[in-house]
Amino acid sequence: PNAEGVYQLLVDPAYLGVAGVLSGPYHVFRTIQGALDFAAKIDNSAIKVIYVSPGLYIEKLEIEVPNLKLVGTGEDPDDVIIEYSSLYGLVDAGGFTHTTDSTQTVAVRESATNVTIENLTISNFWNSQDRMDAAGLAIERGLALLVQADRFIMKNAKLLGIQDTLELFTGRQYFENVFISGYTDFIFGTNNTTYFKGCTIHVIDTVKDDQGTAGYLTAFKGSNKGAADAIVYGAIFDQCKFTADAGVMAGKTAIGRTWGAYAAVAVMNSEIGEHISLDGYDKANNKNKRYISMNGIHPTDSTVQFVEYNNTGAGAITEAVAGMRFLTDEEAQKYADFAVIFGTINGGVSY
Repeated sequence: PNAEGVYQLLVDPAYLGVAGVLSGPYHVFRTIQGALDFAAKIDNSAIKVIYVSPGLYIEKLEIEVPNLKLVGTGEDPDDVIIEYSSLYGLVDAGGFTHTTDSTQTVAVRESATNVTIENLTISNFWNSQDRMDAAGLAIERGLALLVQADRFIMKNAKLLGIQDTLELFTGRQYFENVFISGYTDFIFGTNNTTYFKGCTIHVIDTVKDDQGTAGYLTAFKGSNKGAADAIVYGAIFDQCKFTADAGVMAGKTAIGRTWGAYAAVAVMNSEIGEHISLDGYDKANNKNKRYISMNGIHPTDSTVQFVEYNNTGAGAITEAVAGMRFLTDEEAQKYADFAVIFGTINGGVSY
């Protein structure tokens, strides 16, 4: 470690030396997974920083080490890309047929508390209609990032996919200035508490738009075990931009649908594009609405929390519609207060 007790690791694909050997202040590796394996041998209480040199890394990563930082060293997130090709239903080289939760390019496991990822892109190879078409595949689920850990941070980064780009499990997570792209349920999870600050939530164009159907930004359960571990503060989008490719039709995309009975999504102080539907929930016509039902659970159910506050843009509304409500000023202050949303108790979950 250095004088501050921090272990510094460097990933450089051009490195030809022995993996892990000190070169100046760094233990140097050719692959990110090699650096992660080395970090796993260090005292868990120590801070480990892995600096990743610019390049495209075709790796499927398992992060199980706590107190870790993974930092791209390029000028912007596009300079360091971690990408892997896994898609729901496809069979890999080992004969394994992928499920949703095995498709991720990067997994941050439950043991990896206090992990930060900065200044890089995490991509599932199947992140565009063009790639699907070229392979003769229909759009299916393919994760870029899976987070199961508490106290996770991502800043100045990109997450690329189509369906199920980002999956979040129980824990407290913070995303700042992160570009997240997809089309269907591309931000989803269980009873996570996740704050998105200044992020761009971007809908990509797909053939589905030409058919007059629409995408969904989020799909959350809000619990794992029903009321016993249901959360109050779920996914909170604050000061974000909701954008779309030029080909995405206006007024057809839903902010969220109810994967579970305690789904909780807040959109506040954000700029919402015209692709987002202005229409309230209609049980008889569950298409092209602002909020959509799923699994027999309706946005109008008493346990569902779809809330908004102080938004602008062509997709913003000033009068409540069915399936959502506006926060009061007092409630909005709580949603932006980390001592509240990231406190040791959130509904039925204790941290």
